[in-house]
Amino acid sequence: MLKTLMNFLFLIIIFLSGCGNDPEPIQYGTDQCVHCRMTIMDNKFGAEIVTNKGKALKFDAAECMINYILENNFDENSASIFYVTDYNYPAKLINALSAAYIISSKIKSPMGENLTAFSGEKAAQKFLEGSGGEMYTWKTLTDKFRTGK
Repeated sequence: MLKTLMNFLFLIIIFLSGCGNDPEPIQYGTDQCVHCRMTIMDNKFGAEIVTNKGKALKFDAAECMINYILENNFDENSASIFYVTDYNYPAKLINALSAAYIISSKIKSPMGENLTAFSGEKAAQKFLEGSGGEMYTWKTLTDKFRTGK
């Protein structure tokens, strides 16, 4: 009886640990972008959607994730969380909804949109002062991609 109970508790722990919204680390040089099928190489970029079921969808860059969402009519309510890589801290995934974004000709992102993410407005503003460009929020950025403007 005790052994059966222990096995049951072990299965519950395994199940619950697999359904979190923590990012799955991107394996640069190995993982493939869900959208463009390129191998994810540059650790200053990259993005990830963690679905409500705990599945990690990995992307070469934020623009691939946004294009995937738009082109596939991805139901954003089926995602637990969206992540992007913080440009100032390579390979570190941050919440995409609270990140600040810069489009600047000084940045060469993998997909050619010159788009990068920063942990917040202050970090993005510091980059803007030295390199120029335009700052966006998640909403203004996705609106820009949606309208093509």
